[in-house]
Amino acid sequence: MEELLGALAQGQSLTVAGQRDLRAWMLGDPGYAQAFQLSPDTVDEKIQAQAQVLPLVYPEIARFWQENCQQEFSALEPLWWLWLPLALRLVEAHKRVQKAEQRAYIQGLLGMQGAGKTTLATIVCFILGRLGYSCCSLSIDDFYLPYDQRQQLLQQDPRWHGGVLLEPMICP
Repeated sequence: MEELLGALAQGQSLTVAGQRDLRAWMLGDPGYAQAFQLSPDTVDEKIQAQAQVLPLVYPEIARFWQENCQQEFSALEPLWWLWLPLALRLVEAHKRVQKAEQRAYIQGLLGMQGAGKTTLATIVCFILGRLGYSCCSLSIDDFYLPYDQRQQLLQQDPRWHGGVLLEPMICP
């Protein structure tokens, strides 16, 4: 799939075989298909929407992924499987809220420290920006302690991350 996604990231059109393979791949996991509202009737439309956005965002996300996240694997699959569909679902939700209530759309993320919430928010905000939407990301880590104090805690005890103790301390 990496080769197929790489071609899409370069703005190439899908072949009939490529469309078939991508369709089967996206519908192959029932939990994923349910989470992103994919069905045999909707998957082609979702593929086209993601394929249009992919070349607009991939080069900069790939650079961010290598430089900031220091991951050895390509950003293509997480971008295709998670970040793009999530950003596009947020656009749909924003449009529904705007149409009904004329207000901002707020989305929260919940997860353990180190789970990737900040990375997810950074990438999704970048995608939304490329699509013409304004996005603001706030991290609760910023409200615990100032960055320099969090770094000092981390140096003193590696169990600290973001000002929160990852393991319980055992006191005598």
